[in-house]
Amino acid sequence: MMLSLPLYIAAILLLFPVTGWASTFAKETFTCPIGGEVFEAYVPVTGSQFGKMLDLKPYGAIATPYPHPVCPGNGFVMYKKEFTEDDINNLTPFILSPTYQAHVNTETPYFRLATIYEHLERDALTVAHTWLKATWEAKATHYDAYATRAIQAFTATLRTETLSEKERATGLIVLVELKRRIGDFEGAQEVLKTLQQETQQKVGLMQKMMLLLVDMKRRIRNFMGLQKTPEMPRPQAPPAKKESVIQKMMTLQRALIADKDQAPHTIP
Repeated sequence: MMLSLPLYIAAILLLFPVTGWASTFAKETFTCPIGGEVFEAYVPVTGSQFGKMLDLKPYGAIATPYPHPVCPGNGFVMYKKEFTEDDINNLTPFILSPTYQAHVNTETPYFRLATIYEHLERDALTVAHTWLKATWEAKATHYDAYATRAIQAFTATLRTETLSEKERATGLIVLVELKRRIGDFEGAQEVLKTLQQETQQKVGLMQKMMLLLVDMKRRIRNFMGLQKTPEMPRPQAPPAKKESVIQKMMTLQRALIADKDQAPHTIP
């Protein structure tokens, strides 16, 4: 059986440890803001990232997603260093609720963190990416359920008009991958088609803007009586360029969807 690139690298690191690539941790003491429990936990100090998976998960000698300290008693995920009195008053009933406590022994820290952010009414994009990170740590038996939560969150986020172009493209990339991973190949294909159309529109718009700028410069020079420049030739198809990362990802996804491949893969 051939190992995927991330597993191959991990095997090499186990057999031949390299100090410069090692992920290091430090033990720290924490006080749980809910209940006051004092405990120790290891936090990452250094790490090396070698690349990313198609779901944007970094791989290498690195702890990912970032392992926030978790209170041993009540399972609260300490997502920041300091909590105000208002934070504690707001969070305590939720963390001690039967619903949250039922998740402590069955769900991952980032699953619980996503529910905390939903309770706090954090922005939709933050919640969506937290659900995505939950899929990174999910067991195989939980993956589809976690991915479905992430799909729902990103789908809702993409309906808003406040996203930047980069945020929207990232959301579409994530949706293609998550739908493919749970076997929704038709849904993945539809999202991939949308991503491709929007990418092509952006490239075409940039080319038009460049032609307009060149033509404007020529007209200004002519108006000011400077040396006249020849008329702009009709736009021709630009020479073939090296594929961008997003284009490589789309090419790979098309092949994976055609093969009905649900396995994780690295970004080319």
